[in-house]
Amino acid sequence: MAELPRGGTRRNQFKRKEKRVFTVTFVYSFLHILGVVVLMGGGIFNAWILDPRADKVLLPPDSGKLGMAIGKIWLVTAWVSIIVILVSGILLTERVGALSSGALFHSTYGQLIVAKTVIIGTWLVTASIITALAMGVKKMTASDGQPPVEKIQAVVARMKLLSKANNVTGLIAIVLAVSLRL
Repeated sequence: MAELPRGGTRRNQFKRKEKRVFTVTFVYSFLHILGVVVLMGGGIFNAWILDPRADKVLLPPDSGKLGMAIGKIWLVTAWVSIIVILVSGILLTERVGALSSGALFHSTYGQLIVAKTVIIGTWLVTASIITALAMGVKKMTASDGQPPVEKIQAVVARMKLLSKANNVTGLIAIVLAVSLRL
């Protein structure tokens, strides 16, 4: 009798490979969804719930201190989430074979992936602008003497507007992602 290949029959080897492919895809999908939930959930909570309430309940200096304290943590969290979304999204797209130019531009699936990529590009640009503005505010508040309150408030207002714009584009990306599953 002939020896079986290591690991049993060819059918069993195929099942193990199929299970490994499923597991890898599951991990990529889980990380992708986790990144989106953290980024969008935190962004929506900060921009639409916490900031307006803090401005109503706290005096401007205290509201600003709260915003700066949360902003430090949030910037790192948001950037990590964006990187996780980008890497897992690229790996998932490659996994389904949609990274070729033919698949990206000549199929509905590919066109939705391109649209999501454009949205993520806007996130990157907007997040970079918000980060630069936050660093500017930090520098203004750290300087000796009286910080320019009106200038800081104007910069913070721009940051809040950009944050809300990112939330809207993020919701559009989620709608596109759901349409990929239909």
